[in-house]
Amino acid sequence: MRSLHILHDCVLVTLLILGCIPDDNGEDTFHPCDAGTHWDGSACVPDGDADTDADTDADTDADPSFDDGTICTSVLDAPDGLVPTWTGVCDQSQGFAPYDAHCYIRVATETTGEVARGSCRSAGGHLATIHDAAEDAFVISLGEGSFLGGCDADQEGNWVWVTGEPWSFTDWNHGEPNDYTPGEDCMESRGKWNWNDCRCEHAGVNTGYVCEFE
Repeated sequence: MRSLHILHDCVLVTLLILGCIPDDNGEDTFHPCDAGTHWDGSACVPDGDADTDADTDADTDADPSFDDGTICTSVLDAPDGLVPTWTGVCDQSQGFAPYDAHCYIRVATETTGEVARGSCRSAGGHLATIHDAAEDAFVISLGEGSFLGGCDADQEGNWVWVTGEPWSFTDWNHGEPNDYTPGEDCMESRGKWNWNDCRCEHAGVNTGYVCEFE
C-alpha cells in the first residue's frame, strides 16, 4: 500500500511539472508550455508577463495629446502654411524649441485664433496648452503676444484646452477673463501681462501664436 501512495505522489508531481492542471470540471487537462513560459489559465505566456495589462495601460496613459477639432468647433479655420510639418524631430534650425520632452514653435505673423489653431493642427500639433508656471514662462520666452490653446466657445466661462487636457493651471491677468466684448472665446498670452481672453478674429494686440508638438 505504501508503494502505491509513493507512486501516486510521483504521478502528481510529474503531471504538475508537465503542466497538467485541473479544469473547471475537476478533470485534468494537459497544457504543455515551453521553457520560460507558464500557463496563465488560458494560454502559455512568457514568465514575468503578469504586468502586461498594467504596462499596456501605462503606455495608453502616455499617449500624446492632440487636437481632434471636437472642442470649440467654431474656433477653427484653414491654416496659413507658416508652420513646418512636424516630423518627430525638434529641429531648431526650422524654428522649433524643445522643452520638457515637447517641442514648440512661435509664429510671429499676426493672424486670428481660428487660423492659428488650424495651422498648428495642419502641421501635426496643437496650440500650446499650459500646465504649470515653468511651461508658462518658457512659452513667454518665445515671444510676447501669442494665441494659446484655451477657449470657452462651447460654454461661456468654462475654459478648456483644445486637446481636452485637464485645466490645472491659470495665469490670467487681473480681472480676466471678463468677456469684455461679447464673444471673447479665445485666449492670448501677453507675456508679463499674463493671459487675456480675446475675440478669436482679433489680430491687433496679439502678434502671433505658439504651436506645441509631442
